[in-house]
Amino acid sequence: MAAPLSALAIFVAVFAIATARRVHLGVLMFPAACGVGVLLAGLPLRDVVGGFPISIMLLVAGVTYFFGIAQVNGTIDRVIPALLAHTGTRPAIVPAVFFVLAAAASAMGSPQAGLVLAPIGMPSARRAGVDSVLMAIAINCGISAGAFAPTSLFGIVTYRIARQAGIDLNPFTLLTVAIVANLALLVVALALFRPAPRSDQEVEVGTVRPGASTPRLEPHQIATVV
Repeated sequence: MAAPLSALAIFVAVFAIATARRVHLGVLMFPAACGVGVLLAGLPLRDVVGGFPISIMLLVAGVTYFFGIAQVNGTIDRVIPALLAHTGTRPAIVPAVFFVLAAAASAMGSPQAGLVLAPIGMPSARRAGVDSVLMAIAINCGISAGAFAPTSLFGIVTYRIARQAGIDLNPFTLLTVAIVANLALLVVALALFRPAPRSDQEVEVGTVRPGASTPRLEPHQIATVV
């Protein structure tokens, strides 16, 4: 029992150091895993490194990097206002819009990509009179729903483990269950934090009104959307 307990203690210590020093957890955890595997478990370094999911790491890094580019080049800031232009004085639709956007971003490969909507969703919620808790739930539920798509990280890992265990799991069934469960959570959140409809006079300056013209996408932004 000494080796497993020591490995657990090392994990807790590395997590605490990364949190206290504000260092990326993975940067510290990778050498710690190598040390635990070689020194405590007696495994060859090649076997320890061989267990690292490089394909998943590239998936997460690539999709997250792509959405970072989409945010920096202004694509996200152009697309989301265009979608919100149809909500008007019905603020309850705003969380639903961000649920769909977060699910779509998460389904593209990395659930972390959906987090790019948080800095945009919170100001949008404030301008539309939507509770920030409701917006946070909507974005997180969207991320959780899209993450179990056959093209996203959680869906890929779950389907792979199910196949290894001999479980006949349909990946689209998994996605459907995730969507239904997270939609149910969103409906409950809407009931608890439902925003009241507002008149045009009550809509805060900066909110996109129905029929308002939105800036056209630049060529590089069109390429990003495609």
